[in-house]
Amino acid sequence: QALIQMRDQDIELLRSIARESDASSLTDLIVGLAELSTSLRFSPDVRTSLEIGLIRLASMAGQAPVRETIRQPKPAKQEQQEQKKQEKKAVSPAVPSQEKPAPPVTLTESCDTPGSETIATKDGDELLLPVWRDILELLQKERRFDISLCARPARVLLTEGTFDIRFDNNLFGQYACLNKKESIDLIEQLLRQRTGQAYPVRISLDESLDESVGATAEWQWLKQAREQALTESIPEPLNGSDHP
Repeated sequence: QALIQMRDQDIELLRSIARESDASSLTDLIVGLAELSTSLRFSPDVRTSLEIGLIRLASMAGQAPVRETIRQPKPAKQEQQEQKKQEKKAVSPAVPSQEKPAPPVTLTESCDTPGSETIATKDGDELLLPVWRDILELLQKERRFDISLCARPARVLLTEGTFDIRFDNNLFGQYACLNKKESIDLIEQLLRQRTGQAYPVRISLDESLDESVGATAEWQWLKQAREQALTESIPEPLNGSDHP
């Protein structure tokens, strides 16, 4: 019945939506939502789930590709003329990328080796924690607020040239967010950008819960809110019969 009562402006609206959509974009959104659903299964509490979900959805919307309008095919004669013009133009060959692939990342749960408090950069040795905070700021500029937020409670240290990012074992949701190839590759890229050197990144769970190992960039108020959410019981929703 709704289709029968459609007017010209309704049909034009459907056409405009169809021109701006394609199967690839819809598939990417479906895959992103499926990945988000999987990540939220391992979130330690409801508040963290809401934060990760809202930030991930916002980043998906902000990174949507620019779609081109589908154009009607041109007449054969006009297409041949344009093809001749394009053949006359000199096209410079694409320069292959010189960047070497990042070394494979090895995950570990060992936390016995203490890390260094400084890191070598293009400007000399710098304190590790300020450099890590700069990486978190760069992640926000890349619109990866989900990675930046989940990475803050981690403790970072440098172990034999490897940039270790360690989570307490009760922060499995944050660990699962960072322990992905795309997240590790992005952090390694920003480390090269900030320090001028290549550091392999390793994401791991710290079973010993040794807070003296490494340094964390988590804000104190956020740490208190997270710990309070883990200790306090969240009330169940009321049934319809319980309402006055």
